[in-house]
Amino acid sequence: MKKIILILIVWFVGVHGFAQTITAAEYFIDSDPGAGNGIPIAVSPIGATVNFVASIPTSTLSSGFHFVCIRTKDNGGKWGLFETKGFYISPSNSNTSNIQAAEFFIDADPGAGNGTAISPPPNGANPVFVTSIPTTTLGGGFHFIVIRTKDASGKWGLFENKGFFISTSTSNVSNITAAEFFIDTDPGTGNGTAITPAPIGANTIFVTNIPTTSLSAGFHFIAIRTKDATGKWGMFENRGFFISSSTSNVGNIIAAEYFIDSDPGTGNGTNITPSPVGANPSFVVNVPTTSLATGFHFLAIRTKDASGKWGMFENRGFYISTQTTNVGVIVSGEYFFDNDPGVGNATAFSFITPGNTVIQTFNFATPPAIAQGVHKLALRTKNADGKWGLFEVSSDFTVTGALPLQLISFTGRKEKDIVKLQWQTENEINTHYFIVQRSANGFDFADLGNVAAFNTIGQHNYNFNDVNPLQQTGFYRLKQVDLNGTFTISNVVKINDTDRKYELRLYPNPTVNKLTIDWNGSGKNIIVKIIDSKGAMLDTKTIAGTSIITVNVTSLAKGIYYIELNDGEILKRSSFIKQ
Repeated sequence: MKKIILILIVWFVGVHGFAQTITAAEYFIDSDPGAGNGIPIAVSPIGATVNFVASIPTSTLSSGFHFVCIRTKDNGGKWGLFETKGFYISPSNSNTSNIQAAEFFIDADPGAGNGTAISPPPNGANPVFVTSIPTTTLGGGFHFIVIRTKDASGKWGLFENKGFFISTSTSNVSNITAAEFFIDTDPGTGNGTAITPAPIGANTIFVTNIPTTSLSAGFHFIAIRTKDATGKWGMFENRGFFISSSTSNVGNIIAAEYFIDSDPGTGNGTNITPSPVGANPSFVVNVPTTSLATGFHFLAIRTKDASGKWGMFENRGFYISTQTTNVGVIVSGEYFFDNDPGVGNATAFSFITPGNTVIQTFNFATPPAIAQGVHKLALRTKNADGKWGLFEVSSDFTVTGALPLQLISFTGRKEKDIVKLQWQTENEINTHYFIVQRSANGFDFADLGNVAAFNTIGQHNYNFNDVNPLQQTGFYRLKQVDLNGTFTISNVVKINDTDRKYELRLYPNPTVNKLTIDWNGSGKNIIVKIIDSKGAMLDTKTIAGTSIITVNVTSLAKGIYYIELNDGEILKRSSFIKQ
């Protein structure tokens, strides 16, 4: 008796060109019965791009390779070309032997067993493994990463591939400024339901509520895509979800189990007792790891409800170290909000008593210019060996209401043997003075000098010169002190000797009325151009050599623009957003 396999195929179909609507679909196995004579698949809802799920019975098929083919019909009654996927019917009536090896290759298949081995070798019926794929030698453009596995009998399976793109750009991608979502059918870029990233940035984090009350029972797909500061939309990412037709709550959770790396099958994991049982039980369990090999592993947990149904498992990765001694004492830490500035570049904090475990209460001031809305706080620590750990992210917190002083910008540059610091504020309320602080390592700061505050409504510009800067890299920050003695700490500015030439900074960005250009060029006359997102030049002017330029942008419509500076020696371009 051969094994009976039920294939569940999720098919994503799109129609390009004219705005046809897909109204029907069908499938056949191996032999084409002719358009319209296949086995119908329900398409709901119909549209230019549709998602559907179909169960394909295979119990009558002979052992060996087969092909399932799917095609769709548009609202004009025309059938399209079919798409095929291969699959294999095994004559075995027992489970396939465990996976014991894996390999990968990029683009060209070197032949089974000749790819790059994945170490440590995966082991088990359903192993989970992590590997680093080097890409430094690849040319710009699309490539494919391919992985295949070998079982205990020495047989290699078919490979799975995923496409990826190598960019030829040597600079970071511009910030994400907008996002949108849609369900099932793509309305076209820019036509989805808007999501507001808060704050905007290269790695923005946002939370949104997706209404589902109008959706029919069954499988659906939620898709999200983002737009960068140049106005370009990226590809969407989608996730499947299921709308149940049940009108009552799912039964209480009465049992749970866990396993590590390989799934032993539902009900065969290590038992966990939820106490008390209920719809949302909380439980703590000790998971032994002494028998695990060094390297990455995955812990998976699943639960069973009162009707005896097991749910899908959730897994988390962890690492077993070869180190036989305790990790070095934690000696320092740093924090940041929302976007990671890089290890060692966040705002430093210290411990009263360093140790392997530190219990201490900290007060972390939000940045003066933080936007209203939802944010996240992240912390990481460094041990006595100088090694930084991974960061931990807090629960969301919300900034509301009017804020006092807003630090619009804080920048610095080195000119000859002087470090010139500049900052701009807005709406100073009860602000007494600023303390300029300097550090040689980015953690231990000392006061360098004081600057009195204007303490009035409106925008203010400040300057401070460090006439005896450090010979090596220096770190600078501001301590803004209020009249009642409370204070906040600014972002940290890092100054290298190599930082002093050809810098271009725009602030505030986004802006409403005025844009300040901080340009450290060659000192010659500067040609300043404003260019819109379509490449059209809107304004040009020549300005005598200077480092600070102010441009009135009040007349510009809301959108993304570019500033281009050319002093005959250096050409620089940067973007800004007009709100």
